[in-house]
Amino acid sequence: MLCIFAVYPRSLFQKGAFILIHILNREFIAQEMQFWKIPGFAAAVIKDGQIISCDGVGVRNITDRKAVTKDTRFAVASCTKSMTSALIAMLVDDGLLDYDVPILEYIPHFRLNDPIASFQVTLRDLLCHRSGLGGHDGMWPAKISRAEFTRRLQYLKPNVPFRAKAQYSNIMYILIGHVAECVTGKSWEQLMKERIFLPLNMTESSCYTKDLYAASNHAEPYAIQNGKLYQLKPWNIDLAGPAASVNSTAGDMAKWLAMQINGGSVNGKRLIQPATFKEMHQPQSVLEDATGAVPGFASCHCYGFGWRIGQYRGFEVQKHRGEIEGFSSMQAYLPEQKLGVVLLTNLHAFCGHFLYTILYTAFDKLLGLPKINWAEKFHPLTQRNKFPTELAKCDLLPDSPAADTKLSHNPKAYTGVFQNEGYGKIHITFLNDLFYLQFQDAENLPMQ
Repeated sequence: MLCIFAVYPRSLFQKGAFILIHILNREFIAQEMQFWKIPGFAAAVIKDGQIISCDGVGVRNITDRKAVTKDTRFAVASCTKSMTSALIAMLVDDGLLDYDVPILEYIPHFRLNDPIASFQVTLRDLLCHRSGLGGHDGMWPAKISRAEFTRRLQYLKPNVPFRAKAQYSNIMYILIGHVAECVTGKSWEQLMKERIFLPLNMTESSCYTKDLYAASNHAEPYAIQNGKLYQLKPWNIDLAGPAASVNSTAGDMAKWLAMQINGGSVNGKRLIQPATFKEMHQPQSVLEDATGAVPGFASCHCYGFGWRIGQYRGFEVQKHRGEIEGFSSMQAYLPEQKLGVVLLTNLHAFCGHFLYTILYTAFDKLLGLPKINWAEKFHPLTQRNKFPTELAKCDLLPDSPAADTKLSHNPKAYTGVFQNEGYGKIHITFLNDLFYLQFQDAENLPMQ
């Protein structure tokens, strides 16, 4: 049974006493899972650096109906960014890296399209998403090395001036991982194992997609089509490892979050020095939350290094969401209260409202705060964010084209194989009034 505990009175909680008075029951979670069509869900609660709750609900595979447990592996997606940030912090402590030294010092041949950014961009800029580059996510599901990936960055045009504003970027986190590789001579995957997984005893965690699906207890990835769940094909995202490839369990992620709650230490051993840890977790840029807000929504307007920073009902909160084809995740903690929650699901797209409902309800009960019906607040957002039909469709035409306008050519004139120095070859087809893009370098893209 998934147990999420509450404490009361609040004064006792703040003094460190822990009194069990309530369980966020399975029925509530099951109702929310049914509403949002979540197949499987695992969660962990950490208090004062100790794991006080860790379990699973639902199924990891809707065909054989095998149950989710605390040891079921999920892709944690962009929660990986906070781990890459922690790895960089350790290398900063080692004197191998500096947040404010230009990347060019570590990779002499490095270039971006903007010459100013090429010579001035630093790890600080990359970690808090202010390189000037937009998403460009189409370039990273590829069968190329990170060195080749880094070479291709020079062909991507920025959409805003360097350091003008923060824009969430997976590709810059891939670059961050490659910087770590260049200064150590080791792969990002090996560094993650040596510096994070082994010290934290995260024995059921990996950076490789193959390890996720090789695990006997792993969740299968799902999406929604025409209101029904269907299983996605495995997608190899190893190239994007530093941004999104970690797969783990609720139990292991609880160990990771406990290290954050303990200020960068585990079992009395310091992994990240206090000053560096503080630098990671303080606001570095302004970056709005992407999830649709509701009254009382704890929007985190600032970004640190791999962490969103904001307030929840008067308490500082550090958090990060992850979403990749077939999986959604959440990690969040309240530093002053030394309280953290990990949430993992095997459904892609629009799980944010489910994750926030569970997270906020758990925080309210754990903190003894007046009750808010978060489910009631988030449920109406199904009308605003309808479930996707197919993830691989890419309609190049606007939803509401300008009046009295039309394509200058027959749609089929825009199809064919095109070459882009940043993206490689792109195959565009047109079927049933939709354009489809397939990146020729891509490996194991789902739903091709």
